[in-house]
Amino acid sequence: MDLLGEWPLEQTVAALSDMAVDVLRAATDRALADRPGDVRLAVIGMGKLGGRELNYASDVDILLVGEGDPAAVDRAGRSVLELAGRCFRVDPTLRPEGRDGSLVRSLAAYESYWERWADPWERQALLKAVPVVGDPDLGGGGSRPHKPWSGRRRSARTTCATCAS
Repeated sequence: MDLLGEWPLEQTVAALSDMAVDVLRAATDRALADRPGDVRLAVIGMGKLGGRELNYASDVDILLVGEGDPAAVDRAGRSVLELAGRCFRVDPTLRPEGRDGSLVRSLAAYESYWERWADPWERQALLKAVPVVGDPDLGGGGSRPHKPWSGRRRSARTTCATCAS
């Protein structure tokens, strides 16, 4: 419809974002169908996906949160990337330590990294982080009393000093 000029930009980017979420949901469901029942996985939308602003040239930036047997959780995460990557350019490199870091981490491991090591840009990236599919409790969208994807609050003095250095 947007190619015919019938949809405004906001409707087009929302529809593309919804389609990416549908693809990630199907990929996650398929990846978990082949794994033991104790493997839990959540996909966190980052960047334009988290902001529901995907366009035709956008990467689909994600973080993967998992619990269970580490090898099985890693295989499930890799399966999600492979399956969803057939439809979109899925990019998991916003994770801690980028390509060198673990593909899937526990929520506690993410929080520990952000508390101790994260650069200011990594905290800023969390502003658009939203749990999109998978286990709602694991992704922070369920019964958790806090919102892990909003980042840690720091004093303005600490943040400004960090950015200035």
